[in-house]
Amino acid sequence: MGVIIKDKKKPQIDPIEKEKRGNLSFTMEQEKQIPANAQKKRRSRIHRRADNRQLELTERRIAELDILYHHRLADSDVFRVALKGSDQQILRELRRLWDDGYIDRPIEQWIMHKKYQGGRGRNEIIYALTNKGMKVLQEQDYSATKTDLDRKNKEMGETTIFHDVVLTRFWAGLKAALDQKRERTKENYNLVLWYQDRPDRDNLKTEIELNDGKKITIIPDGCFKLQCPKSQYLFLVEYYRTRKGGNQTYLDHLKLYNHYFRQEKYQQYRIKKGFRVLTVVPSRKIAGNLINLINGEEKNKELRHFRFWFVGEDDYRLYKKEKVNENNYRKILDVESILGPIFRTPIDEEWHSLEE
Repeated sequence: MGVIIKDKKKPQIDPIEKEKRGNLSFTMEQEKQIPANAQKKRRSRIHRRADNRQLELTERRIAELDILYHHRLADSDVFRVALKGSDQQILRELRRLWDDGYIDRPIEQWIMHKKYQGGRGRNEIIYALTNKGMKVLQEQDYSATKTDLDRKNKEMGETTIFHDVVLTRFWAGLKAALDQKRERTKENYNLVLWYQDRPDRDNLKTEIELNDGKKITIIPDGCFKLQCPKSQYLFLVEYYRTRKGGNQTYLDHLKLYNHYFRQEKYQQYRIKKGFRVLTVVPSRKIAGNLINLINGEEKNKELRHFRFWFVGEDDYRLYKKEKVNENNYRKILDVESILGPIFRTPIDEEWHSLEE
């Protein structure tokens, strides 16, 4: 009589542990169908691989470090949009800079991936500058920082990652879209100013006076000035991730910008026509909820102004997927949506574009 072996439930492997082991999820039949040269253990996205070759710090690699110097965090999509060259070449260069310790991959992103994606699929890898990378930039006459970047990268939490990556992706998409439009129309479309909180905090801090005489400091998450053929537009940017009971608190924060306007603080950016406050939220639905709260509560009536704009992250994109064959897709640069009518205000039901 033969021995019967009962099937046991396959134990669940933590995504990080699975990364260390490599992709071992193929059946024996599937493995036979894979070419011999393709049966390689996938490289870890968590542990660096020692490389004794001398790394040449080319102009492009300095440009990659420059993005992290000015924006602190960026995912691999941002580098592909912002820099010229093939996607694979840029990804290989980022990998080499990471292997050699010039840039880092904050560990919190893997925890976030497991938390929000359930360990399924793969998000774009997020990068940060290290002390070693900063030292290289100092040799290129960049201003030094007293911050221990290596320690900061280890301690970085999800709030920082959400804020910085969303703003950096918005910058990359906007800059690329303006470059495309300038090349196509031969007209003057430029991003003439971009500040982002933390790297440029001193340029964003502004003291305002409230009605009771109390003075407070307001620091938007970002700021950019758009140069178009007919005019310039100043946008102060806020990124808001919803939390239970937090929508009204955030709207109370937005009201501070009315004092900012009345006291003409926007003139520090050499603009005469005022400004707009652009709130970026995770989805179009959340943007609509905030607008409904503004229009539905009398205490929020001072926000019913064309000055306040809202957009969801799902309203614009950097890439679109194009089907290559039945099983494969490729990414195609697609940044034009960010200049289209994707923005909403509380005063009408129309969709607006940045040039209005």
